[in-house]
Amino acid sequence: ILVVEPLEQVLVGLERVVGHVAGKAGSFVLQRTGVFENGAAKESYSVVPGSATGELRGLRGDGTSAVGHGLEHPFTLNYDFDR
Repeated sequence: ILVVEPLEQVLVGLERVVGHVAGKAGSFVLQRTGVFENGAAKESYSVVPGSATGELRGLRGDGTSAVGHGLEHPFTLNYDFDR
């Protein structure tokens, strides 16, 4: 008997975010990694070191999300700024 496991769908990407964090304006790049399981994308994020601009310089952080199909993609970002 041959048992074949379903292929795991893996995602990796970079995303530039422009906006405000803690009332500070600028941009930064998130590195995204994750998998698709049971119709949802489960992802982990981390701020690419040195990528933040403007008032966000020194931003560091990471976070997660788990979303299904749709236009909204909320996520939680735990962050801090270099001193």
